[in-house]
Amino acid sequence: MAIKAENSETEIIKYIRKGKYKKAFERVYELYSSQIYTYCLKFMGDKTEAEDAFQEAMMKFLLYIKENREINNISGLLFRIAKNTCLNRRRSGKTKNVELEESHLVCTENNMESIELNSIIEHALNKIPVEHKEAFILQVFEGFSYKEIANILDIPISTVRNRVVRAKREVREYIKSYQTEAS
Repeated sequence: MAIKAENSETEIIKYIRKGKYKKAFERVYELYSSQIYTYCLKFMGDKTEAEDAFQEAMMKFLLYIKENREINNISGLLFRIAKNTCLNRRRSGKTKNVELEESHLVCTENNMESIELNSIIEHALNKIPVEHKEAFILQVFEGFSYKEIANILDIPISTVRNRVVRAKREVREYIKSYQTEAS
């Protein structure tokens, strides 16, 4: 993350330690809500499910900061809460498999191939292990570096690299098998 985000995290941590939870939460929402929502959307694959997971994750974050004032990595904590929320919703059967987003329903000749590729990638992401999927989403869709992902997931950088490489390989293999079936 940029220096600006690091300074913002320091500011948020100060608010939390002073017990100014509303101000901390507002700042977190302002800085991270779009990233967390996008992560939930890519993880869940359905707009409604992503919105529910996002709201649940943000509420869990608010409850967490009220109980724990010693937080050092806001973005890492947020993504961990979002990941666990998405996983729990999937395990509990509250979700369905990936479907095309509403924005994908508007089709023109120019974007048909893109829509099909996005759909294939979404299906591939549903097939790969969750650990690979989350690293892939954070790197490819969110644009985080391996170091940032390592901090978010609290794992070594080498593990992040391995998971991203494996996820990309698995997605490529899925796409190849899809192309073979379509031929």
